[in-house]
Amino acid sequence: MNGNRRLDILMKKYRENTIAREEFDELIIYMEDPRWAQDVREWMEEREEDMSEVNNHTEEERKASEARFRKVLDRMKEEGKVAYPFRKEPARKERKGWHHIAAVIVVLFASATALYYGNFFDNPASVRQIEERVGTGEKATVTLTDGTVVRLNSGSTLKFPEKFSGNKREVTLEGEAFFEVTRNEKKPFLVKTADLTTRVLGTSFNIKAYREEGEIAVSVATGKVQVVQSSTEAENNGEAVSQIILVPNEQVVYRPADQSLEKKEIDAAAITAWKDGVLYFKETPLGEVVKTLERWYGVEIRINNPELAECQVWGKHKKETLLNVLKAYEYSLGITYKVHPDGSVDIDGEKCK
Repeated sequence: MNGNRRLDILMKKYRENTIAREEFDELIIYMEDPRWAQDVREWMEEREEDMSEVNNHTEEERKASEARFRKVLDRMKEEGKVAYPFRKEPARKERKGWHHIAAVIVVLFASATALYYGNFFDNPASVRQIEERVGTGEKATVTLTDGTVVRLNSGSTLKFPEKFSGNKREVTLEGEAFFEVTRNEKKPFLVKTADLTTRVLGTSFNIKAYREEGEIAVSVATGKVQVVQSSTEAENNGEAVSQIILVPNEQVVYRPADQSLEKKEIDAAAITAWKDGVLYFKETPLGEVVKTLERWYGVEIRINNPELAECQVWGKHKKETLLNVLKAYEYSLGITYKVHPDGSVDIDGEKCK
């Protein structure tokens, strides 16, 4: 990849404070390695207007930024990540020596740098990552340090920091959860699920991202939500990402197999009924219903006739036992079922009514 293009990508992420630790290390190496001097100079020339603003900064501001930058370099050298020594003084013959180039860039991004130093270097061991796992047949509620409440459905995992730092609040989800996000316009709330990032300031929404289902659904109950689809490969190549804005009673479904995004109107109350102990199905294939029942009740359910998997199910069950739910489908679909001593269930039948 052209160094200039890669530098542009890294700088953009750095300025937006969305850069990963490994990418940040790469950026520092770009700035410190004389072999990339030409690429950095070209990058600066293309952004001459921004550079001129930096040159208007006071000597005190420049020194403060350089001091912070040196602190990062010293830490990285201790970790063995920087191979080239950073010169304290530029050569006299260099009008724009390497030290000056790095210093200008650091001053240009001083605000983002300060936040980033705080996140990665000032106290790297202080923020502990927590993983909340919810087994099948269980549910849980997690309250984050910012006041955000997350209700986790069966078979779900939420990863989050013990406390939020920097200029964003980021968590990772696998499974299903309903989020009631505390509003903070200065710190957007991000939920990572595979190639999707859901970004909000303060709202309530549902994400369903069970790996075995082969799709991710984001549904909005209140407020506005931004859903961004991208991959690491796409970002590294500087390719455009897809994004969709959702408002109440709208949903986007992402299918990783073909990387498609489908936006549609939904009944948010029905989608999120699970958090209140309600199973709600509307024209839902029996095969999908069975997966939900397995997670909900923590049992194995087998459909012995594959044709039954496409039967359309309608139903609303509030805090019902599995036996009562199965009895309802026995009547409405014409199926039969058998519950075994180990709790597993076999469903049989010739065809749907």
